Amino acid sequence: MKDLNINAVNTEVHESNSTMSSSDDISPSNESLPDKVITIESIKAKAENEPDYRKAENDWERGLFDNVNSSVDFESYIECNALFKALNEEALGSIDVRYANYQQSLLHLLQHCYGYFYTLKSDSERYEKDIKSINSAIAASNLRNNKGNSLSAKIIKLAWKGSKVDRRKLSSYSKLLDNAWCKGRVSYHTDKNGAVLPKHFSEDVMDYGGISSYSRMSASHLKRQEALKAEGYDCLGDKQIDLMRDAIQREEFTYSEQTIKLKCSAKLPSDNSFSQELRDGDRVCALLKWDLGNKEFKVVYTYNEGDQDGVVDKAEQTLYNKLKKRCQEMG
Repeated sequence: MKDLNINAVNTEVHESNSTMSSSDDISPSNESLPDKVITIESIKAKAENEPDYRKAENDWERGLFDNVNSSVDFESYIECNALFKALNEEALGSIDVRYANYQQSLLHLLQHCYGYFYTLKSDSERYEKDIKSINSAIAASNLRNNKGNSLSAKIIKLAWKGSKVDRRKLSSYSKLLDNAWCKGRVSYHTDKNGAVLPKHFSEDVMDYGGISSYSRMSASHLKRQEALKAEGYDCLGDKQIDLMRDAIQREEFTYSEQTIKLKCSAKLPSDNSFSQELRDGDRVCALLKWDLGNKEFKVVYTYNEGDQDGVVDKAEQTLYNKLKKRCQEMG
């Protein structure tokens, strides 16, 4: 056991077998809980009532499928060379005029790139047949290719063959496909393995902030985000705040089996190294908690004006904006 002096807080560190860690669940308030719990049974029930196909939105989309009613089922895509010809024509010609905005048009094209990608990943027999044609098409077009190229990259390269879209943007498109396939947690948008269903691709991408945001998220990040949502949090910061508030209430912070005791003081200290380093007029921020029993505030932590964390600066800036707004309202 050893003592740590952190500003105004006297701390005590010792080995702990406490069941709480940064990854453990915190029982959030009712306001932060999801409206309803999504279960495997509810997902199956919803899937059974949802059609596996929809009507094609236009002639171009209708021509992508080889089935009885020319519906969009994201499975029965036409022969791969004919498919890539249709995808490429859309990428080079109609993508700017098909829908009201460019992102909507781009997502519609990417949805079918993902639909074909999903089909090949799910159907080994078709993959073995089509991959030979895909590799031959890339070689014939003198597109950079090697055995390390992912399937998603090959599909995007052929769909945008001859376009002026730069390599980084094409790479982000292929990452979009990979992220959808590696989504993680089972939901209404995914199959039983957690891969996004092609019919929900566009919706899922927009739910995560659009093409740019979705493509930047790694598979591991997506899984962490889904885990946070399952716990009732929108982001990691919300969970960390919840964990910290719980630690303040218990007057101890635990992480990785190490515990720091938070010995809250009833007043700001004036007889330790923290106050001795202060100059006349220095500004200090203090995190306080209200002790109802003793009818007093207790100091949890203090921040000095010179600290690199910039807490005091942020507090002063927040106060400035608050007072500025109040002055504007008075005028």
